[in-house]
Amino acid sequence: LLRSYFDAPAARWQPLGWSAMAGAMVMLLSVTPLLWMSGREGRSTLRIAFPRTDGVWQTLRICLTDVRYRRLLAYSCTFALANGLTAAAQSLYPGRVLGIRYEEMLGLRALMRSGQAMIAPWAGRWIDRCGARWLMTLSQLLVALGPLCFYLATPTARWWVAGAFVLWIAYAPLNVGL
Repeated sequence: LLRSYFDAPAARWQPLGWSAMAGAMVMLLSVTPLLWMSGREGRSTLRIAFPRTDGVWQTLRICLTDVRYRRLLAYSCTFALANGLTAAAQSLYPGRVLGIRYEEMLGLRALMRSGQAMIAPWAGRWIDRCGARWLMTLSQLLVALGPLCFYLATPTARWWVAGAFVLWIAYAPLNVGL
């Protein structure tokens, strides 16, 4: 019985689809700490003035007692968890199930990275002027839709994977904001 389950092509890859869905949901939820962040209140809120300390442990203690830092840390952890949940689907599903060639995947990655390089300077200027909160929130929501494209992709509708890579251009403002 177990062998017939793994022999069925659709059933064999269904866990990857569920992994992509779970990762997308966690990625959407990871926006929550960003909502707690304050808006732009001046450039001084972007830097923490560290008093002279006796060592790394005291500096770490100072960082961990800062509420803003803990919120950013909570965001980073949930974001990393979501990326980990979707990693298997992103690396295996396009080639093994959808039949997307390696060269096509390289082209999609090049498209994504080119788009990120083009919008990163704009994102930096926006964040300097307006703060990171809203741009990072919007970017996170766009990035979170990427794994859903993998869920919708089928061998007859492979173009959904390209949609994921276009949405992942929004990683650039997240990286700049962090």
